[in-house]
Amino acid sequence: MGLTIIFPSVLWAGSPVYDTVGIHSEGALLYSADAADRVKSSKPILIAQAAVSPENPVPAGVATGTPAPAATGTPVPAATGTPAPAATGTPAPAATGTPAPAATGTPAPAATGTPAPQGKGGAASAGEAPPMGQAAGGSGESELSGDVLERKSNIIHPFMAINGAFTDNVYNTRYNRKSDFGIALSPGIYLAVPGLRERIIPMGVVPIAPGGANMTGFRPTSPRDLQTYLYYRADIESFANESSLNSVSHLAEAALQYNFRGGLQLQLEDQFNYSHNQRGTGLSFGLDKYYANLASISARYQISEKTLVRVDYGNYFLQYVDSGNDFRDRFDNKVSAYFFYKVFPKTAFFVEYEYVNTSYKEDVVSGSMEHHGFFGVKHDITDKTRGMLKVGYGVKEFDHRGIQSTANLYAEAQLDHKFTPKSSIILTAVRRTDETDVAGAASIVETTGDATFVHKITPKLTGDISLRFSDEIYNGEVTYGSTSKRLHDQYLRAGASLLYSFRDWLSFKVGYYFTDRMSNFNDLSYTNNTAYFRISAIY
Repeated sequence: MGLTIIFPSVLWAGSPVYDTVGIHSEGALLYSADAADRVKSSKPILIAQAAVSPENPVPAGVATGTPAPAATGTPVPAATGTPAPAATGTPAPAATGTPAPAATGTPAPAATGTPAPQGKGGAASAGEAPPMGQAAGGSGESELSGDVLERKSNIIHPFMAINGAFTDNVYNTRYNRKSDFGIALSPGIYLAVPGLRERIIPMGVVPIAPGGANMTGFRPTSPRDLQTYLYYRADIESFANESSLNSVSHLAEAALQYNFRGGLQLQLEDQFNYSHNQRGTGLSFGLDKYYANLASISARYQISEKTLVRVDYGNYFLQYVDSGNDFRDRFDNKVSAYFFYKVFPKTAFFVEYEYVNTSYKEDVVSGSMEHHGFFGVKHDITDKTRGMLKVGYGVKEFDHRGIQSTANLYAEAQLDHKFTPKSSIILTAVRRTDETDVAGAASIVETTGDATFVHKITPKLTGDISLRFSDEIYNGEVTYGSTSKRLHDQYLRAGASLLYSFRDWLSFKVGYYFTDRMSNFNDLSYTNNTAYFRISAIY
């Protein structure tokens, strides 16, 4: 063992991005982890060290930055996300990060573990990395560890996470609350060629996000001409009382990055996921299982020292298992184009155009076309502060003539500030239009803010406190019971956890989080208290 884990701090340079849409995070596994656990990446990181370019003004220093708390994983019943140890990134069960077994998202071992406020569905957990450790450095016992072997190859990295959680509201309901205890096992493996010492962080994919991708991905350029990897993780959830919630999820991902001479880079990625949505979102309180696949290709060309262009294409496929959710099955095609200009050594401005075409299998929910325009800036203010902000305007035109097109402000912000070598804060915010998870609505306007404070108490003990608030307004009249009106939900989630690293490859985490859904349909409101633990190991 003895694999040194690298935690890049640049949220926009391909490093983990904290989930800002946890309420809809995928697979709510056994438990949801803290926001700090849910380290998610909208694009996987192929190599921690980035080359200097307008898109990455300054190399994403390896191990600079705050250690990604525990990766996230699949959400817990109640929570909407779950930490997962997933090797690549997030705490167990749910992954990072994303949660519990079902990793909804956390990289690494089991991305299943991180709590996502109330995950609506998504991948959240599914690709999150486990918290194992700290940044480069570790325990210093490499003489008897696997370091010698790993330095020769670093090609194969198996991992395992064991997550356990107790919740007082396993179905996330207002009435007839049921408490339960669940265990999630998240075994996995990833192979990298050439070998990598950095952990792989799967793409952050969320079913309600148009195009599937959770957030904008600004990944670094590998110094190698070629970098590839294969990643697989299973999330096995078992509950003591509610056996109907037992499930097995699978996440597989492959990626290839090739740097041509002359400044051209191509990156191919594909992620297949069999998982389930979080309970207690939309009008659902059950286990909504689905198959999803996101295939993408990205090309970037360095025109000069100061300018760079990038074009992305993604195809997203979503299909639910239960026929009652057939109205949610869809295909998305998404194209994005960027132009970057480096105005200062540490600052790059960029403009972005994005087009999304969504087609539903059934004619219950209308398909649509979206046009988005953004202006943004990526700035490495100091070695301690890095941030990204983009603001824009978007129009969504529906295929059904009876539905009026909508126009909204779109925005995304990420800030990573290191107060001291031991303390840091991560702030993220997003506003966008999501796809609906309720038959009567055409779309959802979501505004979410997330704050996580991380403090390294001792060389082996790290603590974090997280707070998240999300506001969701559904476009269209929704009927629940005998009442029909526009659905408006607000989610509040607060949590804290402690992570103890016995070795670079072995860690233990305990935590607690509280979730409150406040809906204008009173019967959909609920609260949830969840306490969890996670043991994660990676070779």
